[in-house]
Amino acid sequence: MNALTNKGLPASADETTDLSNLLQYSNDRAFICEMIDSFLKDIPVELQKMERALFPNDIDAVKFISHHLKTSVGYMGFRNETWNLLDEMENCSLEEFNSEKTISNFSKLRSICQKAQIELKRKEDEYLIKI
Repeated sequence: MNALTNKGLPASADETTDLSNLLQYSNDRAFICEMIDSFLKDIPVELQKMERALFPNDIDAVKFISHHLKTSVGYMGFRNETWNLLDEMENCSLEEFNSEKTISNFSKLRSICQKAQIELKRKEDEYLIKI
């Protein structure tokens, strides 16, 4: 059986992700695993693009990537802190962009995403076993 329930996707308070948001779209294990796999492949690329855009001060690229990532982290059920960091980066002014805050936000974002990658890989492995 490929169906999942909310009970099949536990999220403790110390976890970065909560896949119950994804269950609103489908409770099919294969679909959930495809979404996780896609995220795991895309997030390192997107973070690398953002890092490369930060240092030549390409504010438009950082804003675009931030907007794109807000959708991705939403599907993976990231905590509000992550969405807020991305929102700040997407909506910052040129003066704010050139500040240490943007670099700090990126550093926090990268750390959160690294933790999420570990969690999601573990969750994907658990769900693949159940297919």
